[in-house]
Amino acid sequence: MKKILTITASVLMLITFIPGVKAQEWNAGLDIYSSYIWRGLKFGTGAAFQPSVDFTAGGFTVGAWGSFSTGDNEAAEADLYASYSFELGEKASLGTYLNRLLLPGNGLFRG
Repeated sequence: MKKILTITASVLMLITFIPGVKAQEWNAGLDIYSSYIWRGLKFGTGAAFQPSVDFTAGGFTVGAWGSFSTGDNEAAEADLYASYSFELGEKASLGTYLNRLLLPGNGLFRG
């Protein structure tokens, strides 16, 4: 987990200080739902808090999203992601996306 966080922090610092990079932006949010539904299945027994944060600079984006249940049968998930996209013309773009899913019990998630 420390390695993933170190790499993410390093990329953020590099992107922040690259000269000529346009449109740097931070976004953060917190959604609250009555329950967590994943692919049509209900997880957890209570309300779900889903925080998110991401940083965008130029075509690069790095961020994190999570879902945490408040009920007795707790469900939790956290996702770390990074993406890059660029324009191919007025009506086309190309991008790539990397995602790391963290769930309780996989050794990386302590929730």
